[in-house]
Amino acid sequence: VYSYPTICLAIHHPTTCKAVHMGWEVVSDTPATTQMEGAGMKVKRTIGTPLFPQLDPFLLLDIFDDKEGGGGGRGAPDHPHRGFETVTYLLEGCSRHEDFRGHSGILQPGSVQWMTAGRGIVHSETPYGDGGGRGCQLWVNLAKKDKMIAPAYQELSAEAIPKTRREGITCTVIAGTAFDGTHAQIKTKTPAMFLDYKIEKNHTVHQPIPDGWKAFLYPLDGTAYVGEKKVEALPHHLLVLEGEGDVEISTFPLPAVEQARRVKEEESSDDLDDADRFDLNVQRREASAHPHFRALLIAGQPVAEPMVRSGPFVMNTEQEIRQAYIDLQEAQNGFEGADTWVSEAVKNMRKEGSYF
Repeated sequence: VYSYPTICLAIHHPTTCKAVHMGWEVVSDTPATTQMEGAGMKVKRTIGTPLFPQLDPFLLLDIFDDKEGGGGGRGAPDHPHRGFETVTYLLEGCSRHEDFRGHSGILQPGSVQWMTAGRGIVHSETPYGDGGGRGCQLWVNLAKKDKMIAPAYQELSAEAIPKTRREGITCTVIAGTAFDGTHAQIKTKTPAMFLDYKIEKNHTVHQPIPDGWKAFLYPLDGTAYVGEKKVEALPHHLLVLEGEGDVEISTFPLPAVEQARRVKEEESSDDLDDADRFDLNVQRREASAHPHFRALLIAGQPVAEPMVRSGPFVMNTEQEIRQAYIDLQEAQNGFEGADTWVSEAVKNMRKEGSYF
């Protein structure tokens, strides 16, 4: 379903977290690009493009919306994975999941599925019920020692996911630890943090991130300012972070003098043409209309191993990739039964004549 034949070498060396007063700052801002995936599903993608193939340990970040894709509610039918984990976090609607090992279920709004593909999964992800589904899918690489482990699932409903609330701030703790020490229930093979923050206007949060990890902020709604440099965060932009200690996210408005300085600097910038400035101002107007700022704050310890990626497989060597395709074709080494399995979703689509 997702095809990126890319060879990447990871060279980062993670360190342990320690108490410091330096903060994390935004070092790059990448707007999402829109494309079609699966059977006509629209996605906004940041990580996993030719220009941004990975942020070790993260291999892909999509915000998917089957309602807008024109795919007739077909989502991502039967497809394989090996060598990494997929995280599906449903923001709206419902999603049906089935795999060739007999695991199936319905993801409800606000629920999460953390799937370890390990040595092999063939599964189907399709909208369930009326409308369609909107959510986030993140791919997390596995270390060599974990790439061929047995597949596994961790699934939590919206009610079961730990949440912490402070005046004006809500944090849904999918993985890792929130600002106040609230821990997630999900246990990750690759050490990672996945937090969903909702911050009302005129509030600030300081979230610790372990040193040496790779981190990013992905805003969904509203606007905020990040770090001591107060970098503007707008929806569907990937803000890569670097630093130590805590990252500051603030929804307080900038002082008038600073705001005027930025406007003047932007107007004189050679990096933006008139169309870019117009689009940016439209984004700002739409974002400012939201009563709160909502963003995904995600971080992880780099795997720091050689990586070869081809379509649905992520391994350490090209030989392992070739073997993965052979194993899938021959229905062996973890893919037993995959050659004859067809999901119920695909069977129904074929009856309707909407999928072949």
